[in-house]
Amino acid sequence: AVADGVYTGAGNRALDFGGRSVMLMSANGAADCVIDCEGQGRAFVFDAGQNGSSVLAGVTIRNGSVAGQGGGILCDNESSPTIVRCVIMRCSAAEGGGIALLDGSSPSIRNCIVAGNAASSSGGGIFCDSAVPSVVNCTIADNTAPQGGGVYAAAGSCPAIANSILWRNGNDGILTAGGSNVAIDTSCLRGEWGGVGNIDADPLLTALYTLHPESPCIDAGSAIGMAWRDIDNEARWDDPRRVNDASFVDIGADEFVDVDTNEV
Repeated sequence: AVADGVYTGAGNRALDFGGRSVMLMSANGAADCVIDCEGQGRAFVFDAGQNGSSVLAGVTIRNGSVAGQGGGILCDNESSPTIVRCVIMRCSAAEGGGIALLDGSSPSIRNCIVAGNAASSSGGGIFCDSAVPSVVNCTIADNTAPQGGGVYAAAGSCPAIANSILWRNGNDGILTAGGSNVAIDTSCLRGEWGGVGNIDADPLLTALYTLHPESPCIDAGSAIGMAWRDIDNEARWDDPRRVNDASFVDIGADEFVDVDTNEV
Protein backbone atom coordinates (compact mmCIF):
# COMPACT_ATOMS: atom_id res chain seq x y z
CA ALA A 1 0.00 0.00 0.00
CA VAL A 2 1.13 3.55 -0.73
CA ALA A 3 1.95 5.47 2.45
CA ASP A 4 0.26 8.72 3.40
CA GLY A 5 1.78 11.82 1.90
CA VAL A 6 1.78 14.32 -0.96
CA TYR A 7 3.74 12.96 -3.91
CA THR A 8 5.22 15.39 -6.43
CA GLY A 9 7.93 15.47 -9.07
CA ALA A 10 8.56 13.77 -12.41
CA GLY A 11 8.65 10.29 -10.87
CA ASN A 12 5.05 10.68 -9.73
CA ARG A 13 3.57 11.66 -13.09
CA ALA A 14 2.53 9.62 -16.14
CA LEU A 15 2.51 6.48 -14.00
CA ASP A 16 1.93 3.45 -16.21
CA PHE A 17 0.90 -0.07 -15.11
CA GLY A 18 2.53 -1.38 -18.27
CA GLY A 19 -0.26 -3.83 -19.04
CA ARG A 20 0.21 -5.70 -15.78
CA SER A 21 -2.53 -6.73 -13.37
CA VAL A 22 -1.45 -4.50 -10.51
CA MET A 23 -3.34 -3.00 -7.58
CA LEU A 24 -2.08 0.42 -6.52
CA MET A 25 -3.87 1.23 -3.28
CA SER A 26 -3.28 3.83 -0.60
CA ALA A 27 -2.81 2.82 3.02
CA ASN A 28 -5.48 5.13 4.44
CA GLY A 29 -7.59 6.52 1.63
CA ALA A 30 -7.66 9.38 -0.82
CA ALA A 31 -7.73 12.12 1.81
CA ASP A 32 -4.26 11.12 3.02
CA CYS A 33 -2.58 10.02 -0.22
CA VAL A 34 -2.20 12.75 -2.83
CA ILE A 35 -0.45 12.86 -6.18
CA ASP A 36 0.08 16.52 -7.06
CA CYS A 37 1.10 16.84 -10.70
CA GLU A 38 1.90 20.54 -10.22
CA GLY A 39 0.48 21.41 -13.64
CA GLN A 40 3.16 19.39 -15.46
CA GLY A 41 1.38 16.33 -16.83
CA ARG A 42 -1.18 13.73 -15.82
CA ALA A 43 -0.93 11.22 -12.99
CA PHE A 44 -1.87 7.89 -14.64
CA VAL A 45 -2.02 6.42 -18.11
CA PHE A 46 -3.56 3.06 -18.98
CA ASP A 47 -2.88 2.25 -22.64
CA ALA A 48 -1.85 -1.40 -22.84
CA GLY A 49 -5.28 -3.02 -22.88
CA GLN A 50 -5.53 -3.49 -19.11
CA ASN A 51 -8.66 -5.12 -17.70
CA GLY A 52 -10.44 -4.81 -14.37
CA SER A 53 -7.66 -6.60 -12.51
CA SER A 54 -5.57 -3.44 -12.86
CA VAL A 55 -6.82 -1.41 -9.91
CA LEU A 56 -6.25 2.17 -8.77
CA ALA A 57 -7.73 2.71 -5.31
CA GLY A 58 -7.88 5.44 -2.70
CA VAL A 59 -5.74 8.16 -4.28
CA THR A 60 -6.28 11.88 -4.80
CA ILE A 61 -5.02 13.24 -8.11
CA ARG A 62 -4.77 17.01 -8.35
CA ASN A 63 -3.33 19.71 -10.59
CA GLY A 64 -2.79 17.47 -13.59
CA SER A 65 -2.49 19.34 -16.87
CA VAL A 66 -1.91 18.23 -20.46
CA ALA A 67 -2.45 19.89 -23.83
CA GLY A 68 -4.38 16.93 -25.24
CA GLN A 69 -6.64 14.44 -23.48
CA GLY A 70 -6.95 13.28 -19.88
CA GLY A 71 -5.59 15.83 -17.43
CA GLY A 72 -5.72 13.43 -14.49
CA ILE A 73 -6.14 9.95 -15.98
CA LEU A 74 -5.97 8.68 -19.56
CA CYS A 75 -7.37 5.29 -20.62
CA ASP A 76 -6.62 4.40 -24.25
CA ASN A 77 -6.33 1.37 -26.53
CA GLU A 78 -9.17 -0.71 -25.02
CA SER A 79 -7.86 -0.29 -21.49
CA SER A 80 -10.46 -0.89 -18.80
CA PRO A 81 -8.99 -0.68 -15.30
CA THR A 82 -10.92 -0.44 -12.05
CA ILE A 83 -10.77 3.04 -10.52
CA VAL A 84 -12.25 3.13 -7.04
CA ARG A 85 -12.44 5.53 -4.08
CA CYS A 86 -10.34 8.16 -5.87
CA VAL A 87 -10.57 11.94 -6.07
CA ILE A 88 -9.68 13.68 -9.34
CA MET A 89 -9.65 17.43 -8.86
CA ARG A 90 -8.32 20.66 -10.38
CA CYS A 91 -6.97 18.93 -13.50
CA SER A 92 -7.13 20.32 -17.03
CA ALA A 93 -6.84 19.27 -20.67
CA ALA A 94 -8.34 20.07 -24.05
CA GLU A 95 -10.61 17.02 -23.71
CA GLY A 96 -11.30 15.23 -20.47
CA GLY A 97 -10.05 17.65 -17.85
CA GLY A 98 -10.34 14.96 -15.20
CA ILE A 99 -10.48 11.68 -17.12
CA ALA A 100 -10.31 10.78 -20.82
CA LEU A 101 -11.49 7.38 -22.08
CA LEU A 102 -10.58 6.52 -25.67
CA ASP A 103 -10.62 3.76 -28.27
CA GLY A 104 -12.84 1.12 -26.67
CA SER A 105 -11.74 1.71 -23.09
CA SER A 106 -14.43 0.68 -20.61
CA PRO A 107 -13.20 1.17 -17.05
CA SER A 108 -15.24 0.67 -13.91
CA ILE A 109 -15.26 3.95 -11.99
CA ARG A 110 -16.79 3.59 -8.53
CA ASN A 111 -17.05 5.72 -5.40
CA CYS A 112 -15.01 8.52 -6.96
CA ILE A 113 -15.19 12.31 -6.78
CA VAL A 114 -14.45 14.12 -10.04
CA ALA A 115 -14.60 17.81 -9.21
CA GLY A 116 -13.26 21.20 -10.18
CA ASN A 117 -11.66 20.03 -13.43
CA ALA A 118 -11.66 21.96 -16.70
CA ALA A 119 -11.45 21.20 -20.41
CA SER A 120 -10.87 23.86 -23.04
CA SER A 121 -12.96 21.88 -25.54
CA SER A 122 -15.06 18.96 -24.24
CA GLY A 123 -15.67 16.91 -21.12
CA GLY A 124 -14.59 18.92 -18.12
CA GLY A 125 -15.05 15.93 -15.83
CA ILE A 126 -15.04 12.87 -18.10
CA PHE A 127 -14.49 12.67 -21.87
CA CYS A 128 -15.53 9.51 -23.74
CA ASP A 129 -14.57 8.68 -27.32
CA SER A 130 -15.67 5.18 -28.41
CA ALA A 131 -15.81 4.23 -24.73
CA VAL A 132 -18.31 2.34 -22.58
CA PRO A 133 -17.45 3.09 -18.95
CA SER A 134 -19.46 2.08 -15.89
CA VAL A 135 -19.77 4.97 -13.42
CA VAL A 136 -21.36 3.98 -10.09
CA ASN A 137 -21.75 5.97 -6.86
CA CYS A 138 -19.65 8.86 -8.09
CA THR A 139 -19.92 12.61 -7.54
CA ILE A 140 -19.15 14.66 -10.65
CA ALA A 141 -19.43 18.33 -9.78
CA ASP A 142 -18.10 21.83 -10.48
CA ASN A 143 -16.36 20.82 -13.70
CA THR A 144 -16.30 23.14 -16.70
CA ALA A 145 -16.00 22.90 -20.49
CA PRO A 146 -17.57 24.60 -23.52
CA GLN A 147 -19.19 21.23 -24.30
CA GLY A 148 -20.23 18.72 -21.66
CA GLY A 149 -18.93 20.24 -18.45
CA GLY A 150 -19.57 17.02 -16.52
CA VAL A 151 -19.53 14.27 -19.15
CA TYR A 152 -19.02 14.41 -22.91
CA ALA A 153 -19.70 11.27 -24.93
CA ALA A 154 -18.66 11.04 -28.59
CA ALA A 155 -18.10 8.51 -31.39
CA GLY A 156 -20.63 5.93 -30.28
CA SER A 157 -19.75 6.00 -26.59
CA CYS A 158 -22.30 4.55 -24.16
CA PRO A 159 -21.45 5.48 -20.57
CA ALA A 160 -23.64 3.76 -17.97
CA ILE A 161 -24.11 5.99 -14.91
CA ALA A 162 -25.90 4.94 -11.72
CA ASN A 163 -26.26 6.18 -8.13
CA SER A 164 -24.25 9.27 -9.06
CA ILE A 165 -24.45 13.02 -8.58
CA LEU A 166 -23.83 15.29 -11.59
CA TRP A 167 -24.18 18.85 -10.43
CA ARG A 168 -22.94 22.39 -11.16
CA ASN A 169 -21.17 21.34 -14.35
CA GLY A 170 -22.35 24.29 -16.44
CA ASN A 171 -25.23 24.59 -18.89
CA ASP A 172 -24.24 21.41 -20.74
CA GLY A 173 -23.60 19.11 -17.80
CA ILE A 174 -23.89 16.09 -20.07
CA LEU A 175 -23.54 16.25 -23.85
CA THR A 176 -23.61 13.49 -26.47
CA ALA A 177 -22.42 13.50 -30.07
CA GLY A 178 -21.69 11.11 -32.91
CA GLY A 179 -24.34 8.50 -32.14
CA SER A 180 -23.49 8.27 -28.46
CA ASN A 181 -25.92 7.54 -25.67
CA VAL A 182 -25.70 8.00 -21.91
CA ALA A 183 -27.72 5.60 -19.74
CA ILE A 184 -28.50 7.19 -16.38
CA ASP A 185 -30.40 5.63 -13.48
CA THR A 186 -30.99 6.53 -9.82
CA SER A 187 -28.83 9.64 -10.12
CA CYS A 188 -29.15 13.30 -9.19
CA LEU A 189 -28.86 15.72 -12.11
CA ARG A 190 -30.59 18.52 -13.99
CA GLY A 191 -33.02 17.76 -16.78
CA GLU A 192 -34.88 14.80 -18.21
CA TRP A 193 -32.60 11.88 -19.06
CA GLY A 194 -35.06 9.01 -18.92
CA GLY A 195 -33.87 6.10 -16.87
CA VAL A 196 -35.27 4.96 -13.54
CA GLY A 197 -35.21 6.76 -10.21
CA ASN A 198 -33.42 9.95 -11.24
CA ILE A 199 -34.01 13.12 -9.25
CA ASP A 200 -33.69 16.75 -10.33
CA ALA A 201 -33.04 18.47 -7.02
CA ASP A 202 -30.11 20.20 -5.35
CA PRO A 203 -28.06 17.41 -3.72
CA LEU A 204 -26.91 19.83 -0.99
CA LEU A 205 -23.23 19.04 -1.30
CA THR A 206 -20.83 20.33 1.32
CA ALA A 207 -17.51 21.94 0.45
CA LEU A 208 -15.93 18.47 0.69
CA TYR A 209 -18.58 16.92 -1.58
CA THR A 210 -20.22 15.00 1.23
CA LEU A 211 -23.99 15.13 1.77
CA HIS A 212 -25.76 17.63 3.99
CA PRO A 213 -28.13 15.94 6.49
CA GLU A 214 -31.12 17.17 4.48
CA SER A 215 -29.83 16.02 1.10
CA PRO A 216 -32.45 14.35 -1.10
CA CYS A 217 -29.73 11.89 -2.14
CA ILE A 218 -29.74 10.11 1.23
CA ASP A 219 -31.36 6.67 0.91
CA ALA A 220 -32.38 7.45 -2.67
CA GLY A 221 -30.06 5.15 -4.62
CA SER A 222 -30.39 1.62 -5.88
CA ALA A 223 -28.82 -1.49 -4.36
CA ILE A 224 -28.57 -3.06 -7.82
CA GLY A 225 -24.93 -2.94 -8.85
CA MET A 226 -24.13 -0.56 -6.01
CA ALA A 227 -20.72 -0.01 -4.48
CA TRP A 228 -21.04 -1.58 -1.03
CA ARG A 229 -18.52 0.79 0.55
CA ASP A 230 -18.17 4.51 -0.05
CA ILE A 231 -15.18 6.69 -0.86
CA ASP A 232 -14.10 6.59 2.80
CA ASN A 233 -14.42 2.78 2.78
CA GLU A 234 -17.43 3.04 5.09
CA ALA A 235 -20.27 0.57 4.62
CA ARG A 236 -23.41 1.78 2.90
CA TRP A 237 -26.27 1.79 5.38
CA ASP A 238 -29.90 2.69 5.96
CA ASP A 239 -30.39 6.08 7.62
CA PRO A 240 -32.95 5.30 10.37
CA ARG A 241 -34.62 8.71 10.02
CA ARG A 242 -35.55 8.16 6.37
CA VAL A 243 -38.74 6.20 5.79
CA ASN A 244 -37.93 4.52 2.50
CA ASP A 245 -38.42 0.79 2.24
CA ALA A 246 -37.19 0.80 -1.36
CA SER A 247 -33.63 1.95 -0.71
CA PHE A 248 -30.86 2.19 1.83
CA VAL A 249 -27.94 3.38 -0.27
CA ASP A 250 -27.19 7.04 -0.88
CA ILE A 251 -26.57 8.63 -4.26
CA GLY A 252 -23.02 9.88 -4.71
CA ALA A 253 -19.51 8.92 -3.63
CA ASP A 254 -19.93 9.51 0.09
CA GLU A 255 -22.48 7.77 2.29
CA PHE A 256 -24.09 9.96 4.94
CA VAL A 257 -23.36 7.95 8.08
CA ASP A 258 -24.71 9.78 11.13
CA VAL A 259 -24.14 7.11 13.76
CA ASP A 260 -24.95 9.29 16.76
CA THR A 261 -27.93 10.97 14.97
CA ASN A 262 -26.64 14.48 15.64
CA GLU A 263 -26.78 15.30 11.91
CA VAL A 264 -23.03 15.91 11.55
